[in-house]
Amino acid sequence: MTRRSNPRPSAPPITLHGIELDPTLRPVLDEISALRLHNPSFTDYAAFVENLPSIVAMAERARGHADEVARFIALSSNSARGVVQLRLVQLYSMASLNAIATVAIALMPPRSGADRFARRQQGHAFLQTLEDPHDEDLRFLGELAFSLKDTDAAAITQDAIAFAAGSNEAPERAGRATSHRLEEQLTLSRWLNRETDVDALMAEAHRHGQMASRCATMINGYELEPREHHEAEAARQGAVLQNLLALAALALSKADVDTDVIMEAAVEGHTREQRAALLVAIAVGKHHRAMIAAIPY
Repeated sequence: MTRRSNPRPSAPPITLHGIELDPTLRPVLDEISALRLHNPSFTDYAAFVENLPSIVAMAERARGHADEVARFIALSSNSARGVVQLRLVQLYSMASLNAIATVAIALMPPRSGADRFARRQQGHAFLQTLEDPHDEDLRFLGELAFSLKDTDAAAITQDAIAFAAGSNEAPERAGRATSHRLEEQLTLSRWLNRETDVDALMAEAHRHGQMASRCATMINGYELEPREHHEAEAARQGAVLQNLLALAALALSKADVDTDVIMEAAVEGHTREQRAALLVAIAVGKHHRAMIAAIPY
């Protein structure tokens, strides 16, 4: 009897119970965690802004997690209610990873036409999730955060062409965030139940804010050479972004922190789009905390 060299792959599962769970514990690094700097120097802040990761790659990972959400929903239609309840950690983990990526993409300045196109795509995908009539305020914030209004049609076309032509980003700009699948239930459960150090995140946000203020003082109060001015402005922008990323991480965490506390910690110098993105993070964080609280453990 001849042995087949290429056995037929097993059929994909049609129920959640049919998913073969992977017991391997893997590190989970969401998009905001991957972007945050820890104890950065002046030079680190400037280097961060001058070497931002590819939004195209970030959006691709976000879509992958959105696809896993859709996959869970499709499989749950054929699954017993008890099984669905036991597997909700997989759904909410994927939804959270996608939400964190959405906010990160809104906060990051695009560096190319392909980035701008991918950013708009992610913005439209976010708006499509807002089906409740009470979400109109959030819809407005989403349109502002992703710059979806008042955009020149010719510029959109050029960005779409750049995206379709393929990204020429260097591999190191793809970012360090990780991608995951429903099969990684143990990994996802551990990540979803991680503790949030509110004091540490607030302290981190304040440190970045202090650096942004020092850079602004340097720019406005000293006669700088062109190179020095460029470095100081890049460092200021980097510090502002890091301040917002720390606050967005807090807003999207399991900790229920008052909106005013988060917004008051946002340093001056951010754009109205970035402010809208932080407000989106606060609103989405509240929604996800309510979802996670309903998981039966």
